Amino acid sequence: MLHAEVNWIGNNPCQGWEGVNCSDNHVVDLNLSEKNLHGKLPAQIGLLSYLNSLNLTSNSIEGNIPTEIANLTNLHNLSFRYNLLTGGFPQVILKLRKLVVLRLDNTRLSGPIPSDIQQLSSLEYLYLGNCSFSGRIPTEIEKLYNLKVLSIWGNFINTTIPVELSKLTNLEILNLHDTHMYGSLPPEFGSLNKMKNLSLQANLFTGTVPDSWISMVNIKHLNVFDNRLSGPFPTWLSRFSTRINLGCNYFFGPSPRGFPETTFAGNCLDSDLDSHAKCLGSSSCVSFYSQPENAQSGYRLQHHKQKHTRIVLGASISGILLLVILVVTFYVLKRKIKQAGNSQLLPVGTQSSTDTLGSDNIEPWEVPNGMRRFSLNEIVKATEGFSKTNEIGFGGFGRVYKGYLDNGCMVAIKRASPSSFQGHKEFQNEIVILSRLHHRCLVKLEGFCEEGMEQILVYEFMKNGNLNNLISNKQLQESLSWDKRIEIAIAIAQGLDYLHSNIDPPIIHRDVKPSNILLDEHFSAKLSDFGISRTTPDIINTHISTAPAGTMGYVDPQYFLRRHLAPSSDVYSYGVVLLELITGQKAIDHDRLEEFNLVEWVKIKFQEDNLESIIDRHLLHGNPLQEFLPVIKLALKCTTFDRVGRPSMKDVVQILNPLLKNHSTSKQENKPPVIEAIESSLIPYSQSSTTQETFTLNDMTFTLTGR
Repeated sequence: MLHAEVNWIGNNPCQGWEGVNCSDNHVVDLNLSEKNLHGKLPAQIGLLSYLNSLNLTSNSIEGNIPTEIANLTNLHNLSFRYNLLTGGFPQVILKLRKLVVLRLDNTRLSGPIPSDIQQLSSLEYLYLGNCSFSGRIPTEIEKLYNLKVLSIWGNFINTTIPVELSKLTNLEILNLHDTHMYGSLPPEFGSLNKMKNLSLQANLFTGTVPDSWISMVNIKHLNVFDNRLSGPFPTWLSRFSTRINLGCNYFFGPSPRGFPETTFAGNCLDSDLDSHAKCLGSSSCVSFYSQPENAQSGYRLQHHKQKHTRIVLGASISGILLLVILVVTFYVLKRKIKQAGNSQLLPVGTQSSTDTLGSDNIEPWEVPNGMRRFSLNEIVKATEGFSKTNEIGFGGFGRVYKGYLDNGCMVAIKRASPSSFQGHKEFQNEIVILSRLHHRCLVKLEGFCEEGMEQILVYEFMKNGNLNNLISNKQLQESLSWDKRIEIAIAIAQGLDYLHSNIDPPIIHRDVKPSNILLDEHFSAKLSDFGISRTTPDIINTHISTAPAGTMGYVDPQYFLRRHLAPSSDVYSYGVVLLELITGQKAIDHDRLEEFNLVEWVKIKFQEDNLESIIDRHLLHGNPLQEFLPVIKLALKCTTFDRVGRPSMKDVVQILNPLLKNHSTSKQENKPPVIEAIESSLIPYSQSSTTQETFTLNDMTFTLTGR
């Protein structure tokens, strides 16, 4: 039996049931994403014969898909992504000949991709990424002529790229990264002249980038980072306004001009090496310390090396920070001089003399629907002239103030500092992206202000501050029960899972830490600062970054070594936060003499089987010691040195949810079974509103799903 947490009242699903849309008294759209569905999908689903769209994203549906789903012959959109499906590719799906969108990504499906997939001739979007599929990509896939998106990343394909993919002439996005593929890049791909996004990073490809690819005239993003490609750097790529990442390969010769350094970093170019001999054997993205963390013989050696790495990195980062400060100071002074007599930063406690944009050369643009644009006078009034008494925080973006709008609503107002001031286009792009992110575990952006040299974001106000203050305050910490800590951990995981899973390509937070986790009046947690300076395409697509990002103690150690961001980088940071919730201690504490790094300290105590010393003393009364064990293990799994061994945020949610239910007595009961409730009125179904939104920004294509 399948159960869900949904708001269904009455016996007619066409009258106000959450997630149910109808047409002519037929249920045509069933959207049950993130409804805590658990169990197996019952055969009765096949009775909804008018169903056009079935979205079951981000639940805990187990086992196999029932054969009765073949009765849904009108189905255009089917999503099982982020569930616990097992077994091979569901053959029954091949009978749904009208499917346009098929999402089976981030499940536990395994085995080969069937050659019979060619039967789904209407498919335009096929997502099979991050599963356990193996073997070849069937050559018969060439018959899916309508295919626009093919995403098979994160599987064990372990073959060459089939040249038959070049016959998919409508293909716009091809994502094959992290698939263990090898061999040369097909010159035939030059015929894919509609291609916009080609992701082949983290494989074993050899040879050159074919010159014929110059014919992919619409390419906007090309990523072959971390392969074994060689030959002269393909300078013809400069003809395109393309975001390119050819880093960590073996290209040689003169350093190309007209490209950002991140385009070719970690190759054998003259600017990278004194001699080509130094390039043999590895590239700069290779991890230096890869021994298993659970190996008794290797643990101490790795522990020693990591401590040594921290010392070296500390010295290096100090130098880098000094250089960055000098560069930023020079840039800000230069910009202020240039704009003297025009726009000036508004002094604290004063008001702007103008509300016009004409003197600031800001191009008009279309403000996203539902997003309020505040005038500077409104912001000044709300904050009482940015008064010190209204200041509630300071971060990388700038100072944060509480403010009251004219309607009495209390908001948090983030005012950009000179060092974080973006170009107008970049700031507007960020507003567009943030306006499209909606999740209960993300702090809501209410509006913005861009006027003169001011860039301001207006967020919902979170009454109980941030998690860092709560953990640091010993009196408040005592009132933070184990149940509440697990609730906070689940909320953070759900917010990160949304950023990683519901946007394609994913958004990587880069700075998950307690001060970026805010608490409302009920101490419910929401993630903040998930957009500021993190939404540029080179970050979203997990490219190599030009500088380390994040906060010491929370940063993925492999990011330092590889400069390669991935969702697993956020998983590491999350694991540190989870350890702070368990221990009540800080991520870095020099007063903790045994080991000032919390991750290493917990590993030592855990290896000594000294659980009691790990757990916050406020939690030890009334909670059996063994109940903490699975959460400690999960936190350590998240913070493993090898990012391949870390769980996804979806996995984290699925592990923590049952633990919370075991502790809590206030959970809802007697929820109606999903399918039986619909079946009771059996009003079948005909067409649906889309469950997927795609938009292009900054030469990048984004897809938001299940919202």
